[in-house]
Formats: sequence, structure tokens, C-alpha cells
Amino acid sequence: MGKNGNFWNWLKNPAYLTIVVTVVLAAIGGGWALYLHLSETKQPTSVISQKTGDIMADRGSTVTVTQNIQTTPEQFDALLKKRLKETMAELPTADAERRKTLLKELDAIKAKYDNLQKAHEEQKAKLAEAYKALEDFKKEVPPDQVKQAQKALAQGETGKAEALFQKALDRSTAQAAEAAYQLGVLAESRIDYLKAKEYYTKALQLQPDNPRYLNALGKLEYTQGHYQEA
Repeated sequence: MGKNGNFWNWLKNPAYLTIVVTVVLAAIGGGWALYLHLSETKQPTSVISQKTGDIMADRGSTVTVTQNIQTTPEQFDALLKKRLKETMAELPTADAERRKTLLKELDAIKAKYDNLQKAHEEQKAKLAEAYKALEDFKKEVPPDQVKQAQKALAQGETGKAEALFQKALDRSTAQAAEAAYQLGVLAESRIDYLKAKEYYTKALQLQPDNPRYLNALGKLEYTQGHYQEA
């Protein structure tokens, strides 16, 4: 407790926290610059079908994507940096349990920077999943709102889609469980594990026997080190 206590007290100092964030951003920034350079000089190993745009193979692993999602590496970089700053800002005042989750989120951010291309494609796949799921909400939500949300998702903006999912959840519509699940997917994609767990749990409460929802929550618990819960 002595050493850890001194560390957290030191980290509470805004000046020191700024230094830590700056150093971390500088380190990951270098890795990102290298990734961008390699992306420009090396032909991509993955091929997206012009007709379906739904399968991408990356070094032997298959990631589902659609050509509708047009997010850029720079947008993904901004997302990671934003979450990093939020996490670092919350750490000094977090209680012990919350701190564990925040540290797991920091580990996740680092892991994404360790394999940027794969992480970016996984992010696009999650956006594509939400994009596709919105099609099933056209009976409950005006179609023009669905189209607007899909258009925003294609550019990496999740706000409109989340608002529609939240509306379906609040109204307890037939798609409420799927709406909660998709909110969890989007929260997890931006490395907000607390929100993701909240929404996955809600989805399971509404549909306890749904294997997708159960699997999503179990994997999230495992990622956070909650092995017994997982």
C-alpha cells in the first residue's frame, strides 16, 4: 500500500498527470506514424469484395466488415487518444474496483496500438454490425432517421445510432434486447467497459437465453479479469 499509495498520490497532481499523458501519447504516436507509413508504402494484404464488401482476411484471421464503413486510421487514432485521456483523468480519484477496470482499459488501448491495422478493422466490423442491426429497427423508427444514423456510422460517428438504440430500449419495444446489445457493442468498441457491461447485462435480462448476449458479457468479464463471473 505504501508504494502504491505514493504512486497514486503523485498521479493526482495535475502537472504530473499531464506529463504522463504526454509521454504515453508521444509513444503511441510514434507507433501510429509508423503504421501510416507502412499503410501507404505496402499494398494491403486484405481484399474487400466490391459486390458484398463483407469479408476481410488479415494474416490468416477473418474479420467481418462492410464497404459501407469508411472510417480512416486518423479517426481511429483520435478515438484511442480521447479514451486514453479520459481514462488517465479518472484514474487518480477512482476507487479500487473502478481503478481495476480503468487499468484493464489502458491495457486494451496499448494492445490496440500493438496491432493497429487489426484493431482498426475490428472497430470497423463493430460499426458495420450496428449499421446492419439498424435495418431491423425500421418498423419502430422512422426510416429516414435510420438512414441518417447509418450514414453517420459509415463516417465513424455513433451518436445518432446510439440515440435510436436507446429510444428503442427506453420504450421497451420488441427490439429492446437487441438495442441494449448494440449499445454494449458500441460502448465496448470505444473501450468503455463499464457502459458495455451495463448494456450487455440489460440485454440478457430481457433475453436470458440469447447466446450472443451471454457470450458478449462473458468475454467482457474475462477481459476485465473477472474470471469467476465469466
